[in-house]
Amino acid sequence: MRFKSIFVCPRYPEKLKRLYMLACNLWCTWDYDAVNLFYRIDTPLFREVNHNPLRFLHSLSKKRLDALAEDDGFLFEFEKVWDKFQHYLKFAGTFKDECSGKCDVGEEDTIAYFSMEFGLHECIPIYAGGLGVLSGDFLKGASDLGLPVVGIGLLYKHGYFTQHIDHNGYQQEVFTRFENHPIPIRELHDADGNCAHVNVPVLGEDVKVKLWNIDVGKARLILLDTNLEDNPPHLRDITSELYISDTNNRLQQELILGIGG
Repeated sequence: MRFKSIFVCPRYPEKLKRLYMLACNLWCTWDYDAVNLFYRIDTPLFREVNHNPLRFLHSLSKKRLDALAEDDGFLFEFEKVWDKFQHYLKFAGTFKDECSGKCDVGEEDTIAYFSMEFGLHECIPIYAGGLGVLSGDFLKGASDLGLPVVGIGLLYKHGYFTQHIDHNGYQQEVFTRFENHPIPIRELHDADGNCAHVNVPVLGEDVKVKLWNIDVGKARLILLDTNLEDNPPHLRDITSELYISDTNNRLQQELILGIGG
């Protein structure tokens, strides 16, 4: 018997629907006013969910949501944050103001930034260390500057890990399993509304790769995922683990990223 997980998005009061839209963009995780807005709703709960904006909203009770919808003070602060967010998305300055005529990037151009890991937020554990933090900050900086940047990475089932020492004195890793729901990530779709895929030839085999999108302010991160039922087990596991020790698997990851991206 095959079981399929179904995630049900909660129904928000009309006055709070934009709060969900705000939580779907990682801008709300680095803007102080947006973060403080979530703390104002329920500080202990926000900390309990590791500051994951979507999981936080999904964990709120209907009673609390209804109370927020009638809280004039909260709604006033929310409107200020929402207006700030909209201004941020629509502002077309900075890069164009300072680099006009100095940089050969046109209106229709897109800059692709490839990395094996992106450290954007603790709720998206697809990073391991310095390179991931650097890549994540690059995307956030590109967003602030208004640069037309799209990050390209891999969607690992097991990325970030914690370490402990066993009774023999050896280091052991405990991976944080990546769960797609609820975090600020969505499937990409083609013109017909179907999930977007690309086919990538890897060492003589054709691999089906699913595409995911994360909104990082005005920038985007596209993640490639081989964990699909259409792929045989040994191909599904290509994106199973960040920096896997198997050199053949790591080469497969690099091919998926370089060709699929």
